[in-house]
Amino acid sequence: MKSYIGIYDDALSEDDCSKLISYFCSNPTTVGRVWSNGQVVVLPNHKKSTELDRCFYDKHPIINEICYSALKKYTSQYVDEYNVLGSYNVWGVDNSFTFKKFDGEDEGYKAWHTEHQPGAPSSRILVYNFYINDAQSGTEFKYYPTVEAKRGRLVIWPSSWTHYHRSEPNRGLKYIISGWYSFKT
Repeated sequence: MKSYIGIYDDALSEDDCSKLISYFCSNPTTVGRVWSNGQVVVLPNHKKSTELDRCFYDKHPIINEICYSALKKYTSQYVDEYNVLGSYNVWGVDNSFTFKKFDGEDEGYKAWHTEHQPGAPSSRILVYNFYINDAQSGTEFKYYPTVEAKRGRLVIWPSSWTHYHRSEPNRGLKYIISGWYSFKT
């Protein structure tokens, strides 16, 4: 049985990852937030992180330049590999994303979740993660094996209940960019 979890190593180069970390470190950050009851709120028991502020591709051209070309290439491979979703004209990469830093054992996205939480945008169909460094903790899936965090790795998977996930308990420093693909409205 297929997991529908696409793993693409070296989607970002070592140089790309270094540029992204430098960019993160030189721009305003905020405390991590989550969707809860239709609102974006701070819930450190669910997710504790430092995040790049105002995470929209059109606000961060360097992230757009580095990540969007990789997403375009590997999205095509994902669709071909899993024979899903048909025309890219009716869905695509969201403009919003999160660029998170987890640092220490008390940080991470600790709560099991999907992208179809109450109040979250219902048009999300796929999720992606870019691992920006070789972290000691990856992403746990409730029904599938844990994915290791490896610098430059891109992971794409369905956004629905079949793919409950969370951060593996955090150890050390981890940088990750996460985002979504949605139906166009």
